[in-house]
Amino acid sequence: MNATTNDARLGFSQIAEAAASTDAERLAQYSWLNEVPGLVFGLVTLFYIVSSLIALA
Repeated sequence: MNATTNDARLGFSQIAEAAASTDAERLAQYSWLNEVPGLVFGLVTLFYIVSSLIALA
């Protein structure tokens, strides 16, 4: 029973590795996703500053 379970897992992992993207694609996706929190923080900060200046006027 273990042999068939292990064979099934090995077959699935080989399919997953074949469908995986290249290292360059993964690096590009990670780099873009790594910038998203900074972009959101910058936009919230900019909105806060602008709304504060409007409230003072």
